[in-house]
Amino acid sequence: AVIDGKEVKAIQLVELVIKEKNGGDAQACGKIKGTVRYDGAVNEAVTGVVTAWRQEVVKKDPNGTTTVTYRPVYKAEIINGSYTLMLPAGTYKVRIEGANFTAEWFDNVVELADAKDIVVECNTIREANFVVNARPTPVLVVAEGRVYDAVSNEPVKALVVFEARTKDANAVDARYARVVAETRADGSYEIKLQAGVNYIGVVNMSLMKNASNQYLVEYYNNTHDAAQATAINITANTNGIDFPMDKREAYNN
Repeated sequence: AVIDGKEVKAIQLVELVIKEKNGGDAQACGKIKGTVRYDGAVNEAVTGVVTAWRQEVVKKDPNGTTTVTYRPVYKAEIINGSYTLMLPAGTYKVRIEGANFTAEWFDNVVELADAKDIVVECNTIREANFVVNARPTPVLVVAEGRVYDAVSNEPVKALVVFEARTKDANAVDARYARVVAETRADGSYEIKLQAGVNYIGVVNMSLMKNASNQYLVEYYNNTHDAAQATAINITANTNGIDFPMDKREAYNN
């Protein structure tokens, strides 16, 4: 700008200073490591995941009242029965979980509130070993049935999917929470389910590679609506869990 015949320039200097936010993730400088084995004479390496929950102090109101909470922030795999967590300095609770054992917190408790705090300092190694209870081998039963065209009774090549439906996550073995069977040439199938668990059975042709999409999604028992599906809960080998497939309505444009 020109003021009173003189050229005036305004220059603004901006300096950016980046600082770590309180409670933010700092550089990992310490370790929690340990072993995980099954209780009893189980000759099998434990596999699963270890999670470190970091302690955080939260300010609840302007008066300065605070509360302590924990947040899951770091994970490591259990490999051949051992693990290592690389962590910033802080206070942590550690939880382990896996498909073949009952999840628990350190040291041998099931609730977060009861878990021991582990204080991690830079250039130190804290040890936290676990002895876990193997999940009992689930009782399996065989479900059999047939997938066929509802009008012609011709066999339909398809995948039959059974998904567990339960509010208790520990009631079903993770290996049998979702099971799939492919039909044979005559449309029949056979599959192993966990006894006493509620399953929803469905045939969805979109799951098949290069399959015709001429059929509607079919839930057991004889419905296209997932909300109307009948739960399958068997405790012995059972036949006759059939899926009669209805074709989509054809339109002549």
